[in-house]
Amino acid sequence: RQALTTLIDRYGQYPGVRVYAKSAIARIYRVEQRWEDAVRTFQELAELDPWSDSGLDAPLQVAIIYENLQHKEDAATAWHKAIARYEDLIERAPSLPIRHRVMWFLAEAYQLTGQWERAAQELEALLDAPGFTEQPFFGPPDVLFRLGAIYQTLNWPHRTREVMAKLVEQYPNHHLARNARQWLAAFDESGAKSTATP
Repeated sequence: RQALTTLIDRYGQYPGVRVYAKSAIARIYRVEQRWEDAVRTFQELAELDPWSDSGLDAPLQVAIIYENLQHKEDAATAWHKAIARYEDLIERAPSLPIRHRVMWFLAEAYQLTGQWERAAQELEALLDAPGFTEQPFFGPPDVLFRLGAIYQTLNWPHRTREVMAKLVEQYPNHHLARNARQWLAAFDESGAKSTATP
């Protein structure tokens, strides 16, 4: 941690260095179970560069820490702030790729709080968003697979089948296509039918 602090002191004029070091320090605090320091550092990270992947992830990490500590009121407040933050950032995103990343994190926040239908709606909107293509750490195949998993949680097997089949058809060489094929094979073998499909 001291080395990372020194890195910030020496090269803090470079935003990427500050974000990298601050993210690493926050995670070290978490491993050391220094929860207050971890929360504070994640909050600082979110303000330091709200558009970076680390900055976007930081509000989720704060909420997860409170959740794991069973601080229910703090967790509820943190989840609410994270979702409100993402909704605001979507409106202010400086580019389409950044807007798409924020939508991905908003869907994750909904998913982690058990708001499955809202998570699905956000991912559906992301798939239809203008200019949505492969991102550094996720793309349409990842969205389709996550959407399928959410549909399965909602007990909507036919919608799950639809997106899994789309994943296999459109991205046959993607590593998630293998998982989708396995799901489709199991589904077709069982002949599953559901009256819960909307």
